[in-house]
Amino acid sequence: MKNSFKIIEIIYWLIIFVVVISLLEALPLMWLWNWLMPYLFGLPVINFWKALGISLLTSLMFSHNTGSHKS
Repeated sequence: MKNSFKIIEIIYWLIIFVVVISLLEALPLMWLWNWLMPYLFGLPVINFWKALGISLLTSLMFSHNTGSHKS
């Protein structure tokens, strides 16, 4: 019983961590995009979810895969 509460607590803190990291990652991107891009390039204003998607897409595209490559 005590072990199951520990697992639930770990899941709870993991969800909070993911939400906080998502906010810290997407909100500055959204604010900068909405401040600069419509005026410089005529691009549309984006919302939080689009900013989060752009952030995830760029992290997938530009992250260095440190897998087991043999040199």
